Amino acid sequence: MPDGDASISGLLSATADTNACVHMKTIYPQPFRHFVSTYAAVGQGRKLLLALLAAALSFFASPQSGGIFEGYVFLTVNGSFNTYHLQTNTGGTVFNGANLGTFCSARNSIVFSGGENKTFKCGSCDITGGNIFYRVYPQGSSTPPAFTSLSLPFAANIAGAGGGCQNQQWRTSGGSQNVLAGLGNGTYVLEVFTNAPNAGCNGGTFFYSNLGQNYRATFSVNNNPNSGLFESYAVLNIKGAGNSFYDLNASTSLPDLQGANLGSFFTNETLVIAGGENKTFKCGLDNVTASRLRYRVYPAGSPAGAFLAVNLPFASNDAGAGQGCQNQTWRSTTGSANVIAGLQPGNYTLEVYSESDYTSCVDGTHFANRGGANYRANFTVQGLPVNCVLSDWGEWSPWSTDACGETATRTRQRSVITPAANGGAECGPLTETE
Repeated sequence: MPDGDASISGLLSATADTNACVHMKTIYPQPFRHFVSTYAAVGQGRKLLLALLAAALSFFASPQSGGIFEGYVFLTVNGSFNTYHLQTNTGGTVFNGANLGTFCSARNSIVFSGGENKTFKCGSCDITGGNIFYRVYPQGSSTPPAFTSLSLPFAANIAGAGGGCQNQQWRTSGGSQNVLAGLGNGTYVLEVFTNAPNAGCNGGTFFYSNLGQNYRATFSVNNNPNSGLFESYAVLNIKGAGNSFYDLNASTSLPDLQGANLGSFFTNETLVIAGGENKTFKCGLDNVTASRLRYRVYPAGSPAGAFLAVNLPFASNDAGAGQGCQNQTWRSTTGSANVIAGLQPGNYTLEVYSESDYTSCVDGTHFANRGGANYRANFTVQGLPVNCVLSDWGEWSPWSTDACGETATRTRQRSVITPAANGGAECGPLTETE
């Protein structure tokens, strides 16, 4: 065990799970002044000082002593191996009180790789093994789970002990549990302590446990995407009059598609889905990868049929995003799908929504879909105009005579072959008299 007051102070905290006398027996012999400086460093009261003095006398009378004088935890964070010192007086990166960062539980990892005990033994005292214990739970939880343990097998005898004593290293780095797996959003505690079973050391198991409080670090989980779809439009070409933009989830001076009456169409006229436009943002490591407009047409009041997709390719990076973010436009206006084609006369609904795929903590799709209700506009289809078609005039009837016996009138008739429809030319008179 290395000399120095800091090591003694560490041992006092590391072995505080048994009585004071036994604790002192786990400290490698130092001059008596070290016990006094240890008392000052840990800030104990008068009774503890007396206990330390008594323990010192007991210690010098007993060659059977041992303990843990340094402890470490090994975490592989997103593939990078890290060594943390469990308490401050061993130097290096300190685990206790550390904030390990913010993570996505689906993409990131904190693998509990293992840990290490550095122990000493004197006389007939023998350290027989080691373990590191850990558990993860939401910060503030009143019912933390049971600890999981990893064995710390013997690694090496190391230098630094005094006469009749031996320092040793016990370690493992082969743990594989990702403590982030399955965690939802929130702040979590990773709690750790170690122990060292022994034989012939005037006590049971040695603990490295921060006076029974253990060592705790925190980390946060945020699985929320950092991107979005903030404006969407459908682009329609009605009766060849050119493209018109209709708001979906935007608030502009453009007409809203939701609830719109797109008009009445003859079966030979056109209502073309020319495309659409999505405006998206992305921040940090998030990315928007694709955008689409989806639509379907069905008889009014009878929603049915699969949605058809119109791909909206990337158009531009736009201004207006905050630091570390980027607004983008995705647009297509060259579609040619005429939704009137093939429809029978009747009332119809055009149903539309937009979507944008993204990569984030958990990949997904942003929607502009009115909470799942989508955007609906109505229109009417009627048949082509049909002009009235009449037969030829029939033969004239015989002349009629009046009461005086003189010729008066005659008539002829014709019939309707095809009646007028859909605004076509109406039929003329069916009877002619002269």
